[in-house]
Amino acid sequence: MKTILYSALALAFVLAGSACDSSTTRGSLGKKLSLTKPSNQTLKRGEVNEIAISISRENIDGPVKVKFDRLPKGVEVVEAKEIPADQTRAVYTLHAANDA
Repeated sequence: MKTILYSALALAFVLAGSACDSSTTRGSLGKKLSLTKPSNQTLKRGEVNEIAISISRENIDGPVKVKFDRLPKGVEVVEAKEIPADQTRAVYTLHAANDA
């Protein structure tokens, strides 16, 4: 099963977006993937915070892998996972180290 890799843009949407904004990328054979930007959140040193990523897709049958790039130093995604083929949303947990 193919996995769609949605890379660096995901982080930009996560950190800079508001709930109504979205961005779309198009591929060959009519493939289309849109990501709705989550609402702004604050993550302080030593804290854990959950963030929901929502997508819509056309002509994409497999799971979508969301990759977080360029996170601030000391911030990490606790559990890497995919948005399954039959779903349009996943919740990711971010952790900020005490020295972030």
